[in-house]
This record gives sequence, C-alpha cells and structure tokens, in this order.
Amino acid sequence: MKTTNVSITRTIAVALTMSAILLGQSTMGQNQWVGGVAPAPPAPIPGSPWDWSTGGNWIGGVPTALQTVQVSPLVPNAVAQVGTPGAVAGMLQIGNGGTVAVYLGGTLTVNILDIAVAAGTPGTFALNAGALTVDQLWVGPLGTYTDTGLGTLTLTGPGFIGVIPATTINSPISGTSGLISAGPGILTFAGNNSYSGGTIISNGVLQVGNGGTSGTLGSGAIINLSSLVFNRSNAITVGDPISGTGSLTMTGGGVLTLNGPTPTAAAPRLTRSAGTAGSWRATTRHSARAIST
Repeated sequence: MKTTNVSITRTIAVALTMSAILLGQSTMGQNQWVGGVAPAPPAPIPGSPWDWSTGGNWIGGVPTALQTVQVSPLVPNAVAQVGTPGAVAGMLQIGNGGTVAVYLGGTLTVNILDIAVAAGTPGTFALNAGALTVDQLWVGPLGTYTDTGLGTLTLTGPGFIGVIPATTINSPISGTSGLISAGPGILTFAGNNSYSGGTIISNGVLQVGNGGTSGTLGSGAIINLSSLVFNRSNAITVGDPISGTGSLTMTGGGVLTLNGPTPTAAAPRLTRSAGTAGSWRATTRHSARAIST
C-alpha cells in the first residue's frame, strides 16, 4: 500500500504541475499554422509552404519563445518542417492530424512539447535529425513520437517525459537537470544517454534498451517509484545508487550488474522476465525484498 500511495501522490503532483504550466502558457499569446499540408517534400525547402521559418505560414508570423504554437486546428493534416536553426515556441501543441518534423541542420527549442494531449486528436512529432531542446515532453494516446536516432534531445528545466501508451526515444538525451519519467505508459530509451542530475520514475515503466546492445540511463541517483526494466541482449552495468519502492526487471538475455549502493530499506524488487536468459548480479551492498527467476 505504501508503494501505491507514493505513486499516486507523484502522479497527482505531475498532473498538477503540467496543468499549471499549460494554464500559464495559454496566457502568453497563440500562434497557429496555416501553411502546407501532407504530402510534404522529403526535405525542407526554405520559403516553401512547409517551412517553419517562413512567416506567411503562420497567422502571427514566425513563432516566438513565449507563444503557444498550434499545428494546427485550422489546417487538418498540416506539416511544418524545421530545417534551419532557431525555431522556438513556448508550448508546441500538435493535433488535428498535424506533423512537426526536425531535419539535419534544424533546431527546435520549446518549453513544452504536447503531442496530441490537449488537442485530443492525432498528432506526430518526428526527430529525423537536428536538435530538439525541451523542458517537458508529453505524448498522448493519439500522439506519435518518431525518432531515427540521428538527432539529439536536450532536456532543460524539470525534464519531464510522460507517454501514453508507449514511446521509444532513439536519439541520445543530454542535459544537466535530471529526468522524470512520468508515465503512465512505457517509455523506452534505445540510445546511450549522457544527461546528469539523476532519474526519477514516478509512474509507468521506464525501459532501458529495446532488446539490442544499446540503451542507458544518464548519470546520477535513480529513484524508482514504479517500474524500471533493462532490456538488453548484452551486459550492462549501473554504478549509480538505486532507491525507491518500484520493481527492477532484467530481460532480453543480457546481464545487469549493479555496482552502486542501495539502502536495504529502499531496495528494489529484482526480477527476471520469465522465459528469458537475462540475469542480474550485485557486486556491492544491494539487497532485494524478493527475487524472482
């Protein structure tokens, strides 16, 4: 019961934080896309109807860093392409079948990236290459986040990522403010991440690896209040301390080595998925309340 209460409390806190920020952003002015729709060209063309940096593609001109930017309630199946540096928004909301895509040479910086959450209609964000810098990333039930692994994702501020039902991030994640996996779905890190400041799993599942030989957490203490899964086919070592009341699972056939100290009172529940060859081993003072193989 203690674990449940902690998870619920954390989930409510996350929801309230997001609501407050969304409310604050909505008072900063809106800007809406009125440019091109699908199908778009395979790569950005400066000055085209799909070019983010062309003022005529927006109701209010090229977006500023304090605006709520929508792609797009006015234009179904809209496509906005970012192919040059300097694209910004306070909050970017994608819905109504819209797509925002970042390409090689493009940079997009937003406080909140909302993929089909507020809109309640399908929306897609594609990190084809280039760079995305974001405080909070939320993917709704009708939202799609695609990621080729050729871009970069930098977290600033609180570093929230919340997904329903599942999202995979292939590009490496950097930043210095830590990361909070807010659930309630499955968030998968397939890339090797360099962010610092620790990791908090407040709800849902954070999966490290996607069955291959890559996928890591960043550095810093790990607080697991829900579920942490390592899905690697090879060996992986975690040297940072793990605490919290959540479960820890190794799957995919690899070996998980825990080198960091874990207080006995907060030790995770260590499991190995049924039918896999995955295993774990502790090389220091780890302790588990239950071990399932």
